[in-house]
Order: sequence, then structure tokens, then C-alpha cells
Amino acid sequence: MRPIPSDLFTIPPSSASTGVSVIVPVKDEADNIPILASEIDRSMSGLSLVWECLWIDDGSTDDTPDIL
Repeated sequence: MRPIPSDLFTIPPSSASTGVSVIVPVKDEADNIPILASEIDRSMSGLSLVWECLWIDDGSTDDTPDIL
């Protein structure tokens, strides 16, 4: 498993309002998180708005919490 690069998601400044929130529930998805994170970043970065991605761990028993 590859860790998600720390610079993959930019946290908007506190003065900016969030335009889109992507909410991703995950359970035992450690292998898929880096792939999905890259796809979300690629898709959202092309838009002219502020966005955030919220990952919700639904009780994983694999390495999901470590990846997040």
C-alpha cells in the first residue's frame, strides 16, 4: 500500500468558503484509497472552486485508518 502524499489535498485558507465537499465513506479500503484520492484530486483540481475531501472510516479492520 502506498501512503497518500501529504500535499495531495490543499486545505483552503480559513477566509475561503468551501464550494464543494466530497464525502467518502470507507471500510476496509486501504488498497483503494490512494487510487481514489488521486482520481478525486485530478477531477476537482480542474474546477475553479475551493473544495475539500472528507474521508469517513466506517470501522475498518485493515490499514485504512493508517492510510487516512
